[in-house]
Amino acid sequence: MIPVLAGLGLVLVVANMAVRTSGASWLAFALKTACGVVFCALGLTAFLRLGGRYPGLDARPVTDLGVLILIGLAFGLLGDISLSLKDLFAGAYNRYLFGGFLLFAAGHVAYIAALIRGWHTPFPWVPIVVCAVLAIGFVVSDRVLHLKFGRFKWVVAGYGVLLALLPAMGFFTMATGTHPAGSPGILVQPTVMAVAGVCFLVSDLVLAWTYFGSSKDRGWEHVVCYLFYYAAQFGIAASLLWV
Repeated sequence: MIPVLAGLGLVLVVANMAVRTSGASWLAFALKTACGVVFCALGLTAFLRLGGRYPGLDARPVTDLGVLILIGLAFGLLGDISLSLKDLFAGAYNRYLFGGFLLFAAGHVAYIAALIRGWHTPFPWVPIVVCAVLAIGFVVSDRVLHLKFGRFKWVVAGYGVLLALLPAMGFFTMATGTHPAGSPGILVQPTVMAVAGVCFLVSDLVLAWTYFGSSKDRGWEHVVCYLFYYAAQFGIAASLLWV
């Protein structure tokens, strides 16, 4: 089932990129929504395979990790819908853009909570402080970066903290974490989430220049964004295979 969903997702992603480079349309909206549904289904299938894998172990941390990742994928789907609608209803552009920020932020909160809940790490506040400093530095350097955030300046800052925190917390967990049963070792699932977080970061940095910079929707940006964004979504969903 997982190879079928992965193959279907790949076909939809390629079709979505091909259609979206020609501009916003209801077909592009439908393809992007279908991609999100497939990745949610992939995550759900991987989650269902976790059952009974750890006999004799308190499975609650593992179950909670899976549920939180599924919640994050669902918020990602809703965020995709909101950002697609902003291009179809120009009069409500800012409203749908703000809604997309909130929904993706909620998804990142769920992913970060999954890492914290699923694995034991010392000093989880360290990456939080580092990412907060980086995000604030990014938005206050808007003139140097030739960006105009306008009313979204501190919304971008808040979202930026979460965006940077996912890969930071993933790598931090990989380096310092232990299994819920107490055994250390190479934590593959947080590593996969960390790499996915880097892909999210690259995708959203390109979008930042599209939304807030002088470079507006020329088409190629969506190819770059989608490649990294869907690599991130696939990584997050498939990470449950390595719990």
